[in-house]
Amino acid sequence: MTIDIPQEYVSVLNGLVASGAFPNTESALMRALELLARQQAASHASNGEEAIEAMPERVDIELLAKQQGVAPFEAGKSSPAGIWPEDQSVDDFIRFVGESRQDASTRGISR
Repeated sequence: MTIDIPQEYVSVLNGLVASGAFPNTESALMRALELLARQQAASHASNGEEAIEAMPERVDIELLAKQQGVAPFEAGKSSPAGIWPEDQSVDDFIRFVGESRQDASTRGISR
C-alpha cells in the first residue's frame, strides 16, 4: 500500500527517525496515525458520535473468518452460492479472459 504524504510531513517523519525516536519512517507514521485515530475517537465521543475503531496491527485470519461466518472454500465441492457456472471449467474462464484482452488490444482499448 502506498500513502501520499505532503513533503513537510515526510521531513518531520525523517527528522524523528534521524533523532532516534523511531527505528524507521514506517514506525513513525504508524504511531502518528494511531495518535490521530485516538484524537478523532475522543473528539467523536465528546460530540456523542460513534468512534471509528483503529485497525489492529495483526489480524487472526481464522478468528476474523469465524466472526464473519465465512467457511473455507474447498475446490472439490460445488461453488458457494452458485457463483461459478458448473458447465464452465477454469480453463474456459482463462481462455475467455485471454481472448477478451486480445480483442481489446486490437480495438485500441487500453487496460
